[in-house]
Formats: sequence, C-alpha cells, structure tokens
Amino acid sequence: MRLLDSTYTVKRGNIHFQFVNFEWSLKTENKSKISENFLSKNENYPKKETSDLIIGLNHFPVVDSHIDALLTDPSVTFRYYDLIMAGHYHGGQIRIPFVGALFVPEAWYEKSGLFPPQDRVKGLWEYKHIKQYVSAGLGSNGPIPFLNFRLFDPPEINVLTFKSGKTE
Repeated sequence: MRLLDSTYTVKRGNIHFQFVNFEWSLKTENKSKISENFLSKNENYPKKETSDLIIGLNHFPVVDSHIDALLTDPSVTFRYYDLIMAGHYHGGQIRIPFVGALFVPEAWYEKSGLFPPQDRVKGLWEYKHIKQYVSAGLGSNGPIPFLNFRLFDPPEINVLTFKSGKTE
C-alpha cells in the first residue's frame, strides 16, 4: 500500500493514468506550508495534455453544494478531472428496503446527511460535467459503537473499466 500525498502516474501501454490527491489539488491563495510544498514539488501538476486519464482520489465524495462553493470561490483553482473516486459513506451503511440509506456523514447536505439523495450515496453520478464514483466499500463505521454494522447494505469491491471515448 502507498500513501498518495500528491500525484502518482501509472503507464499501461501508451496510456497514462494520473491519480491525484483531490484535496491537495485545490490551489488556494491562502496556502498552508503543506500545500506550498506540494505545489512547488508538482509544477507539472495534472495537465490534461500529459495524461490520458486524470483521476482525483478523495476519502469523501464532493457533493453538489460543495462543488458549487469550490467553483465560485475565487481563491480556489478547481482542476480538470476525468473522474473523482471516493468512499466514506459506506453506501449508507444502514438501509431500509425500498427507501434506501437513512444517513450519511455529510455536513454539506441539508439535515447533515439524514435522508440523503439516494443517487449520491454510492455509484456513478455527474454534476456540472464532473463525474464521480462512490464506493460502498467493505467496512462499517459509527460514532456509536453499537451502530458499527451494515444493515441491508452488502459490502462491495469495485472494478472499474475505462474505455476510450473515441469512435473508430
């Protein structure tokens, strides 16, 4: 296992996949020492012309209202991604059949994540041309120890297959 503290490039044949730490990629005017060091070490930091696929990795999903805030914040540079991949929600962890997830830990949602939008809890979605994939993952977590389990939410390991958008 390797900690992704900036970028990591994988080359398969003639294809370059660039994995990027999403949080650190948000260039702000009020940089901390960590982000200053990060940006200075990565002057060629993801440029679409040098990578075939740029994937932002983040622990938690970047919800619509957070994307809106980032896109309208003049101190933030929101970089180009082909896909953002995240987890954190565990697919809702506790789900009710025919209703869905009851709660996800997300401060950006109304009601702080109680009865979240079901199409944002896991799977692929797109908002403002930003594609995001959220995995339900394998684990469970809860601030209250006796709630640390899954209910009607099977664990999952995801295999994503990327295909060229070029038609031949």
